[in-house]
Amino acid sequence: MKKTVSSGWQTIQELQAELANQRRNPRVRTFREAISARPADAVPLEDIQRSCLTNRRIALAFGFLALVYTVASLVPGNLFGALTGLLFAILCVILATRYAHRSWQIDMGQASPDEPLPGVLDFLHSNGLARKVLDPMLFD
Repeated sequence: MKKTVSSGWQTIQELQAELANQRRNPRVRTFREAISARPADAVPLEDIQRSCLTNRRIALAFGFLALVYTVASLVPGNLFGALTGLLFAILCVILATRYAHRSWQIDMGQASPDEPLPGVLDFLHSNGLARKVLDPMLFD
């Protein structure tokens, strides 16, 4: 019985080690490595950030319109219209988060080029997330 329990425990430990190895992302790299792996004719980082800012502004504008549509649908009691508007507003916030993350990742990579690039969870756990996502940066 003792032999069976110990071999079972050893199997569990081996499976945990195997799962831990599978969870590691082999594509994680530093900013410097990512820049050196880019082709020579790649889009400049400034253009990528400008594109992300433009797309985030568009997503926020459509999200605002969706919220207005949601409120306008609630006034006469159109719950289906309100639900549709709310779902579209959530989609717009998700898109704005995507573009804010790209821009933030480039900023963080330029600040510390030898550190591994931060992922989405790092972005979601960072301070000031709502401001990073919802700020259209109109006066910067």
